[in-house]
Amino acid sequence: MTWPAWAARAAGRIAAGAVVVGLLAVVAFGRDGGRERPAEPPATQPHAHETD
Repeated sequence: MTWPAWAARAAGRIAAGAVVVGLLAVVAFGRDGGRERPAEPPATQPHAHETD
């Protein structure tokens, strides 16, 4: 059984809308569900950039 064309378009629009809402939420709240930021800097840090 195949979906009618209007139903496929509607499902695509709903999916695209959900992605946009998710991206806006990440931008607005600054949280993407990742790991917590450590309180202390890492033990090894990148070297300082040399200037001429």
